[in-house]
Amino acid sequence: MAILNGLPINTVFIEHEGDVDSPQQSACHHYRAGHTPVKRFKSSKPGQTMTLFPVHGRNLILGLPALPVLCFAFAATATATASETEPIQALMITGGGWHDYEAQQHILAEGISARANVQWTIDLEGMEGGNQEQSRHKPRRQRESGWAEGFDVALYNMCYSNVTDVEFIEGITRVHEAGLPAVVLHCAMHSYRHAETEAWRDLLGVRTTRHEAHRPFTVENLKPDHPVMKGFPEEWETPRGELYMIEEVREGVTLLGRAFGVDTEEHHLTIWTNQYGEGRIFGTTIGHHNETMEAEEYLDLVARGLLWSVGKLRDDGTPEEGYGSADHSFRRLVLVAGAPSHGRGTHEHNAGVRLLKDCLEHVSGLEVVAHYNGWPEDPGAFDAADGILLYMDGGGRHPVIQGERLETMQALMEEGVGLAAFHYATEVPVERGGPQFVDWIGGHYETHYSVNPIWKAEFNDLPGHPITRGVEPFSIRDEWYFNIRFREGMEGITPILRAKPSDETRDGPYVSPQGPYPHIVEAKGETETLAWAVERVDGGRGFGFTGGHFHENWGDENFRKVALNALVWITGAEVPEEGVTCSVSDDYLEKHLD
Repeated sequence: MAILNGLPINTVFIEHEGDVDSPQQSACHHYRAGHTPVKRFKSSKPGQTMTLFPVHGRNLILGLPALPVLCFAFAATATATASETEPIQALMITGGGWHDYEAQQHILAEGISARANVQWTIDLEGMEGGNQEQSRHKPRRQRESGWAEGFDVALYNMCYSNVTDVEFIEGITRVHEAGLPAVVLHCAMHSYRHAETEAWRDLLGVRTTRHEAHRPFTVENLKPDHPVMKGFPEEWETPRGELYMIEEVREGVTLLGRAFGVDTEEHHLTIWTNQYGEGRIFGTTIGHHNETMEAEEYLDLVARGLLWSVGKLRDDGTPEEGYGSADHSFRRLVLVAGAPSHGRGTHEHNAGVRLLKDCLEHVSGLEVVAHYNGWPEDPGAFDAADGILLYMDGGGRHPVIQGERLETMQALMEEGVGLAAFHYATEVPVERGGPQFVDWIGGHYETHYSVNPIWKAEFNDLPGHPITRGVEPFSIRDEWYFNIRFREGMEGITPILRAKPSDETRDGPYVSPQGPYPHIVEAKGETETLAWAVERVDGGRGFGFTGGHFHENWGDENFRKVALNALVWITGAEVPEEGVTCSVSDDYLEKHLD
């Protein structure tokens, strides 16, 4: 039994607040774990709060009544924290044809991070066009030498079955042969199958080119004493299934699980380990359907396989100290999306928050809760929050200034909770909200003082700050507000994005009011701050971001990464060295628009 902040735990409970439409939640999420009674307290770190709570609400994937979930093999026995143990750095290569990889990237990342101290970088590619076109994609990262630098393990959940570039494939396998562990799932076994090289199959340890008809199948545990199989049932029937026909097993492979094929009337290997040169390989052909990947048995298995591959799994099937689910603290980020207000593709608060939430789900140590279509009705919506995002319309109708909400927010700020405001949410009246925003995030948009033209900003000089990790210089057209009403002398403010508006931009017209304003015109040639960060005396952090008018801009990697990094930063969590990585397809950008 593990001890988390003084309370005994051996069961992970799920809490969800909000919608049930997103396919990106796993059943055993990295939400805080514990028993009743609910306990709220301040940690030793400024701004960090923790809550241990029972289950309520609904499971986000299935929309079913939430149940206590037992992650039986991952009731961690360690008490080390993330500050003492660096997380396992895992690269997920995913994408291709015939599978729901957009959902599965989150199912896997969240599910594994709920069980192990893992931080993810996810490369979702090859999602454009039809299945055949998708299956010919070669991951961009792996086209370059040194692609594995900084990673402890690579997880492959992809279907690039029609890639035949021998040099490219052997370039990947050489890295693993030299020692990089790998986790290979399902159609990774059918990837590169037509190439005239045995290198990938040698890495896998098996050869397979076909599968049986779709139906559930029963997996038999062949080695219940093996650390990877500890806790796996003697027999497990998959919720749904696509059983791969294993045509050859290479020498040295350890057989861990098998299933009987109805079509072939033969047993086929489904779970195994392989030693490929210096690299440890864990493989399973299970996992075609989302329902199977969401299963506790599956996520437990893959998490153990990953820990085994990097040498962090004990003989009893539990993680080494510092690498279990209870071994790292969590920060809670609450995202609030305003109600629809503008035309399609602009001020898409709901779709924008969904996108941000999905991109942040795989960040180790971060719990993300979203509320849509306006201010949350639940009075406990911000309980235990470490950071809050407001992405909504502002001005005199700003939700935060209605009723007693300013007072509610003030109490949270005094506890050290971080706050970010995006785009129109940075605008509050001077008399009500203005002083608070200057205190909380360092400044605000002020009507007739600030301006809101649509223009292309060029960001060529980025500061050294956690929010800019992994961000390259970029330029993008948006309704970039500037001449923000900042604290006197910019006290405590770090400019994050700065750009120089053209003379034409300053001459107007602006969006509303159209201007021009003499003080804006007279400042021609001046550089303006369009995004900024502040560390408050109460220990909390603030971030203002004036972009976000056009929803399509979330498709720009650098624009998106600034916002994602900032949302992690305001909670007090550690921003990954490469920043928060997330692949967003054109199709995804069209989803959930108001």
